Amino acid sequence: MAASAQRGTTLLELLVALALVALLASVGYPHMRGLTERSAQRAALSQLQSALTLARHTAITRSERVFVCPRAGSANACGLDWSRTLLVVTGDTRAPLPAERIVRALPDSDARITYNRGWRRVRFSPLGHSSGHNGTFTVCPAGNVTSGGNNTLVLSQLGRIRVTHTPDGCAAS
Repeated sequence: MAASAQRGTTLLELLVALALVALLASVGYPHMRGLTERSAQRAALSQLQSALTLARHTAITRSERVFVCPRAGSANACGLDWSRTLLVVTGDTRAPLPAERIVRALPDSDARITYNRGWRRVRFSPLGHSSGHNGTFTVCPAGNVTSGGNNTLVLSQLGRIRVTHTPDGCAAS
């Protein structure tokens, strides 16, 4: 009776396969992480643009002042971190904000958003103008991605929005 030959992988073949998988993962992970962060950056820019556009439209249609501001913590009050939940509010922004004056709350962003004015809010007049509250919002990836650039949203005094891309990159936080 002849002995049957056993077929399978050897320990050496298994180690070579694991080394190849590890090499491919180490090369691909940084690219995938950058892609994810840039996607979050684009989503944050779109969300900010939507909040400002909604506020301007609401101010014009209701003929009253409307504000956009970031939520402070879990309270219905305006804070300074534009990466937090964005509130679109009618009337004024004195804390606490009554729930009936909040038109919309947009969720927290996965990107870093800075407002060059450093103010707590942006105001739109009944004509849709943002005079005195115009400025520039810079949207950068939340992680340490320094290449790929940033997106800048410019809000004019007339309440118009313009988006630009700067290839310089964002400073790591």
